[in-house]
Amino acid sequence: MAELRATPYANPLTGLSNDVIQGLLGYMKDKRRTQQLQGLAGLLESTGIPQTVERAAYAESPTALLNSLTNVNRANVPLLKSETADALLTLSPVPSGANKAAMAVGRAGERVAERVVPQIMERGGLPAGLLQDLAQGTPSQIITGRNARNFDYMKELEAQILKEQGVPQKEILQKTGIYFGPEGKSRAEISDLEALVNLENLPKVTSPKQTYDEYIKTKMYEQGDTLPEGNLEDEARKYAQQVYSQQVNNVTQLQDVLNHPELYEAYPQLKNYGVSGLLADGSTKGSFNPAEQRIRILGDRTPDEIKSTLLHEVQHAVQEIEGFSKGGNPDVARGLLKGSFREEIYPLRLGESMFEDAADKYGKASKGLYMHKLRELTQRQNITPSQITNMSPFYEYSSEIRQELGAMPKRSGYEQKNWLRSAAQMIYEKEFNQGKFRDVIDLELKELESLKRKASREMEKYREDARESSKIKNKYKNLESLSDYEIYRRLGGEAESRAVQQRMNIPKESLLETLPLESYDVPLNEIIPKGIL
Repeated sequence: MAELRATPYANPLTGLSNDVIQGLLGYMKDKRRTQQLQGLAGLLESTGIPQTVERAAYAESPTALLNSLTNVNRANVPLLKSETADALLTLSPVPSGANKAAMAVGRAGERVAERVVPQIMERGGLPAGLLQDLAQGTPSQIITGRNARNFDYMKELEAQILKEQGVPQKEILQKTGIYFGPEGKSRAEISDLEALVNLENLPKVTSPKQTYDEYIKTKMYEQGDTLPEGNLEDEARKYAQQVYSQQVNNVTQLQDVLNHPELYEAYPQLKNYGVSGLLADGSTKGSFNPAEQRIRILGDRTPDEIKSTLLHEVQHAVQEIEGFSKGGNPDVARGLLKGSFREEIYPLRLGESMFEDAADKYGKASKGLYMHKLRELTQRQNITPSQITNMSPFYEYSSEIRQELGAMPKRSGYEQKNWLRSAAQMIYEKEFNQGKFRDVIDLELKELESLKRKASREMEKYREDARESSKIKNKYKNLESLSDYEIYRRLGGEAESRAVQQRMNIPKESLLETLPLESYDVPLNEIIPKGIL
C-alpha cells in the first residue's frame, strides 16, 4: 500500500501562515475557552481569511496566488480588501527563523494564539476593532452609586423629581440612567463588556490531599523499588500543608486579575483590593471580606464561570463602598434577618407608638360618648326600640335583660318605653361594673368630643407609619418560616450580586430596556436590606 502523505504547500510563507491561523482557530474554538475567544474564532472564519490563506498556500503560480488573495473567480470566498489584508498580516505574524514543523497545528498554533490575540487587542487599530466588534463576549453590568467618581448627580436629581411625580422606575431609568434600589438608594450601571479576566494572574489553591498524593507518587517514582527512607507520609503531609498555607496567603491585586478601566475610573481604590484563591470544599465559589478588602475565588472552572463569580464579589465590594444592601452567608442569615427587622422597624417605632396612643385615646373618647348616650337613653321620653336593639351590647346581655324585665311589650306606649329605658339602665350598669369605661365616665360630653377629634387627627398623621410597620412585621413573620439558605438568598446584597450575573448577556445598548430590579431572582417585597459582607 502506498504511504499517504499530506499534500505539500506550494508556498512556504502562506503555508506557514495557514498553519498558524488553523492552530489559532483550534485554540480559540475549544469549549474550554471563554465565550469571547470562541466568538473571535467565529469572527476570523467569517472574514474568509482562513479559506483564502489555505488556497494561497497551495497556489502553484504567481497568478494563482494573486487570484486566491484577491478572490478572482472565487465567488464563495469573501474578497480581501486592503485593510483586511493588513489585518491578516497582523493576525498571522511570522517569527524569524520559524519553520513549518515548529508551527504544527495544535501545539505551536495554540502558543501563538495565546500570545497573538492579546497583542492584537493591546495594539488596537483595525484588527482589534474587527475582533472586538464581531466577537460575542460575556458582558455583565456592575451596579454603582453616588460614591462613584463618574456618578451623574444632575441625572440623579432628575430621577428624584420623576420619582416624586410617580413615574415608574423603568421609565426613570430610560430617561436618566438612574434607578433606586430596594433600600431606596440611587444606582446606575457600568458595562462589563470591555472587562477581561487574566486567568494567569489568578492565584490557585490546590487541595492538601492532591498535593499529598502527588508528593507520594513523585517520591515513590524517584526511589523506584527502593522504599524511601524515613516517614514518607509525615513528610508528604508537612509538604502539603506548607504548600496550602503559601497558596491561601498568596494575594494578587484586583487590577492584575480583572482588566476593567471603567470600573477603576468609578472606584480607583478597587484596583488595590486583594484577590486570593479558594479551596473547593463545597458549594462556595467566591467570597469577599470587607475588613481585609480581599476577594477569594475558586479556580479550576471555566473562564466564564470564574469571571461571573469575580464580578459577583466585586459587586459586594461596591456595596460596601456605597452603603448598599449587603450580603452574608447561610450560617449567619437568620441573625441578619433579626437585625434587619430591627433596622427596618426602628424608624417607624415612634410613629407607630404615636398612632397606637392616639388610637387608644380615640377608643376611650368613643367609649365615653357611648356611655353618655346610654345614660341619656335611660331618661329619654320618646325612646324607640331600634335605639336599644341596634346596640351590640343589647345582644350580649339580652338573656339577662329578658330574665329581669321579661319580654319587651309589643305595643308602642308607656309600658314599652319604660321597658326600653330600664333595658338601657341595665346595659349601662353592666358596662360600668366591668370597668371598661370608668376612666372616661366623668368627662363632660364636650371634652369627649374634643378628645375624639384630636385623636382622629393624630391617628391620620401617623397612620402611614403604623401601616408600614404592620407590613414589615408580616414580611418578617413569613421570612422567619424559611430555611437559612432561602433567607440568605433574600439578603439584598446577594440578590443584587446575582442580578449582576444574570445581566451578563444583556448588550450594552439594551441596558436601559431592562430594569436591574427585574433581574432579581427573589420577590422584591421579600428583600432583606441588612447584610454583613
